[in-house]
Amino acid sequence: MIFQTHDVFEFIDHSRNFGDVDHLVRNFQNLIKKNGFDFFIMAANPSASGSSLSNIHASTWPENWLLRYTENEYHKVDPIVHCALIKERPFLWSVAKQRGVEVKRVQNFYYEAHSVGLVDGICFPFHSKNLGHSLMSLASSYCRPVDETQTSLLYLAAAYFNATISENCDAHAPSVHLTEREREVLRWTAAGKTAWETSEILAISERTVQGHLAAVRQKLDVATTTQAVARACRFGYINM
Repeated sequence: MIFQTHDVFEFIDHSRNFGDVDHLVRNFQNLIKKNGFDFFIMAANPSASGSSLSNIHASTWPENWLLRYTENEYHKVDPIVHCALIKERPFLWSVAKQRGVEVKRVQNFYYEAHSVGLVDGICFPFHSKNLGHSLMSLASSYCRPVDETQTSLLYLAAAYFNATISENCDAHAPSVHLTEREREVLRWTAAGKTAWETSEILAISERTVQGHLAAVRQKLDVATTTQAVARACRFGYINM
């Protein structure tokens, strides 16, 4: 555990010298990997706003799962996001999963999550002035025990991550201009629509939609559309 403690405080030191979100994400991803977790997400709690999982502050979750989660409106049945609203301390996914396991849609949700490697995990609820109700969830591809000391150390690191994002959510906004059409396309994408569905809604070709998304990714300096949506939400280019 000494090794893990050293890693946590090293991450905290790095977070104090904030450079950019991508660097912070890489450092945190390395930290949780050493502690047996594969993915993490930090987002506004959709149960607090009633909307889907669109305002993502940082994520290493599989992109296909994020799209599936939004398309199927899984925030309505996800017991973890509901549990994060009523709890103030870290909790294991297994605790939240005790709710509604008999409901078929919840069972389907678990099955699909497991299929992309989100089997077990831990959740940290947060509330801050700039981010409101948010949560950070760490996921593992297998069921694993987590002791209280490890939970406390990861919670400390997650709290610094949350505070760093909150304090810098406006200060490091990229200076770019998104056209109204690019914003429209991005809003429908954030709502879970495919490029074809967006083209039908906006009465434009699917190729044009894909062109707008490519332009947005380039302007926001990201590799994926999911990252573009997250950055656009974080910096206020689109509102959900």
